[in-house]
Amino acid sequence: MKKFLLLLLLSNFSLIHSQIAVTAVSNNINCNGDANGMININAAGGTAPYIYSLIQNGTMIFGPSPTGYFIGLSSGIYTIKVDDALTNSGITIVTITEPSALFCSVNVNNDSATALTSGGTPPYSYSIDGNTYLVSNVFNFLSSGIHTLIVQDSNGCFSSHSFTIPTLSTSTFDNFHFTSNSNLFSFSNGTKIENLFVYNILGEKILSKNINESSSQIDFSTLTKGIYFVKLSSGNEEKTIKISKN
Repeated sequence: MKKFLLLLLLSNFSLIHSQIAVTAVSNNINCNGDANGMININAAGGTAPYIYSLIQNGTMIFGPSPTGYFIGLSSGIYTIKVDDALTNSGITIVTITEPSALFCSVNVNNDSATALTSGGTPPYSYSIDGNTYLVSNVFNFLSSGIHTLIVQDSNGCFSSHSFTIPTLSTSTFDNFHFTSNSNLFSFSNGTKIENLFVYNILGEKILSKNINESSSQIDFSTLTKGIYFVKLSSGNEEKTIKISKN
């Protein structure tokens, strides 16, 4: 009876001693498509020394190794197997994840560009042509030609997109300004205005004047109350302004 109890105790001790507890610390991947994941394995119990194996999709990709530190891993599900000196084993599962791919595009509106971004790890910062990175995704007053938008996410991942700012046509009336009251119409322009015509609401021409100046004033005191259209011409361009005389 005593021998039986002794054997039973030894058997239980052997079972307890053979158990291997496997834990792991892992680092996920910062940028989509990289292979910089890490798994660091810790084993307890059993009988040292331990042998570590890293398995993916049923295939051993690292090991058997005397160390449980694995680097350069891509995303995926990994099985870690630890064997001790008495061929007892312990297993745990670790998943290495990665963010979705960082993607950017650009909406262009005249000399302005708006960055559109998805994926990666927000928040994002933006640069045009490698200049200072900004939080704002809107860039104004860009020069005509080809530019490159560069987007960086919080993990230091990058995406870029080339776009073109069109050459904006300049107008004779780009710097045109005017004021109007009941009796006087005043204007100024960056270039010379050749002719001025005034039409009533019916489209009838009621006044014409040769200007040949970049600024002038027109007397409206004789006009009755109503809506009028002032057409100015310079070279091959014309500009029409709607005014109201009270």
